[in-house]
Amino acid sequence: MNKLLLKICLAVSPFALFPEMNTRDPKEILCLSLVLAISMVTIYQGEIKKFTNKWLLSLVGFCFASMVLAPKFVTHKLAYFATQRDFQLYDISASHYNVWMFKPLYYVMVYFLFIICVSSIKFKSNDISHITNIISRTGAITSFYIFVQHFNIDQIFRKVTEEAHPYINGVETPLLGSFLGNSTLASAFILIAIPFMFYRKHYFSVIASIIAIILTKSTVAVVGICFILTIQGYYSLIKRKVKKYIIVLITVLIIASLGIGYKVSFDSHKDFSSKLLTASSGRFGVWKIAIDEWKREQTPTSLRKFSLSGLGPGSYRYVVPLKYKTRFLELHCEPMELLFNVGLIGFILFIMSLFYMLKQAFKYLAQIIDNDLVATLLISFTASLFTACFTLTWQLPTTLFLTTVIVGLLHNEELLTRSYNYE
Repeated sequence: MNKLLLKICLAVSPFALFPEMNTRDPKEILCLSLVLAISMVTIYQGEIKKFTNKWLLSLVGFCFASMVLAPKFVTHKLAYFATQRDFQLYDISASHYNVWMFKPLYYVMVYFLFIICVSSIKFKSNDISHITNIISRTGAITSFYIFVQHFNIDQIFRKVTEEAHPYINGVETPLLGSFLGNSTLASAFILIAIPFMFYRKHYFSVIASIIAIILTKSTVAVVGICFILTIQGYYSLIKRKVKKYIIVLITVLIIASLGIGYKVSFDSHKDFSSKLLTASSGRFGVWKIAIDEWKREQTPTSLRKFSLSGLGPGSYRYVVPLKYKTRFLELHCEPMELLFNVGLIGFILFIMSLFYMLKQAFKYLAQIIDNDLVATLLISFTASLFTACFTLTWQLPTTLFLTTVIVGLLHNEELLTRSYNYE
């Protein structure tokens, strides 16, 4: 039952929509509901196994400690949207300060439990075949709809008004968001799915997905294509499968190179720093603000800093955008936002948990000569991590769910010790 629910969520979550709701909320409701259901069923069936990544366990525990140690934002009070455009402050009593931290902490606990459950489930060969095929196909469908939108024949979605989204006119391709509602986020999802297309030998889908990403003009995803294809090509050389991949790789590399040239071509009179700032869409500026705020004294009377334990889970959204009037409600760099929220200690625990996971996966990859599945999971996670460094990949339900499935599979020792290859 838990495996069926997992497959359903993988298949439906990228396309979940509901009338009079934005593209994000229905996916969030669906993913959270099914993540809880999968976890509860797995616990009920008694499938939970020992989870050996002590660093990730420590990080989850430290999130609660970070909330307890966080500064008391009485002066910030509680921020909320009076309209889609403006923040307002709501005066709350001291007994309810930092109330916003409970939601992100809840998400951390729920998805961490889900990762443990995925790492414990006994997957059969046909389960792996279904899961990899679903991820590949959903990525391809997302790409296909970008073509529909590019040729202006989309009758499902429309461009929102500037009143609903004040910065919509600053988005270069606002109508090419497929079912995810945003071109950068749609291209990030496709990029994570591309390694599974290689695994399933869906080469036409690979080429179509590359073109779709370039149409979105997302610098993050276009650069990510070259990065991921380089890794994929290196793995192919090691496995001596060059004859199978060489034509596809050359084709997509040419397409990606043309896309980069098209995307990063700026007026010749601009200097390098101006070009870099333009390409960052304002990210670099808000990153500097966030780092300065992370290091700043948060309680003027005691000059106390919170750089080690952080300002608390989810605090960035209620501190930096409100205080500095920036349009970035998320930092668009998940590791940096993690540093802001749970401090240097939490960030180090995060890095160590990644190192442990990758070390274990590479160990099993080296032991089993023919294990394309593990390589696919590693490359796909690399794509997720790369995009997370420049956008909010791990805060959006579809890409968050897909990433936690991949992380759970990379912790599934029974899966890692077996050979799964699609022929």
